[in-house]
Amino acid sequence: MRRSQLMVEVQEKFRPLSRAVQRRVRGHAQFDHDSKFWQRCRMVLNLVRGHRPCDISRHLLCSVSTVTRVAHAFVADGLTGLEDGRMLNGTRKIHESEEEFLMQCATGSPQDYSWDRPTWTLELFALTLKKLKGVVVSLSTVSRTLAKLEIKSKIPRPFLLCPWKKRRKNKRLKEV
Repeated sequence: MRRSQLMVEVQEKFRPLSRAVQRRVRGHAQFDHDSKFWQRCRMVLNLVRGHRPCDISRHLLCSVSTVTRVAHAFVADGLTGLEDGRMLNGTRKIHESEEEFLMQCATGSPQDYSWDRPTWTLELFALTLKKLKGVVVSLSTVSRTLAKLEIKSKIPRPFLLCPWKKRRKNKRLKEV
């Protein structure tokens, strides 16, 4: 098997790491909540084991350029190169006070905040945040925040029990 220069560089960067760090990388490669981080750890471990980037890309269902990009990031930055680069992507738009405000809004009705609609929409949440708190956020930010707060946007529909007697209902269900 031909050893590429990239494979050698990754192996030289991985071998001097302590056993505890190597074990942690292997653990992340077996299971991690972040699937992209899991995949990047798998790429590095497969390169350390001597697999070619084209074989790794075929096995992990990604492109060869992704494998080489991750390998270069690992060689340049070590373990921090495997982490998601968006972690330091700017300041948060919605802080705890806005989250509490959204919780308060969700427990009430939009009509309490001078809107005509009887139910909340993402647009109304965003407009209410802008009007009362002065915070301008996108609809996707509102959606992610509501999901984080476990606020469901759908109201359960009421249901009625069947007014028929049990015997009649069962007879009809058997016919259908």
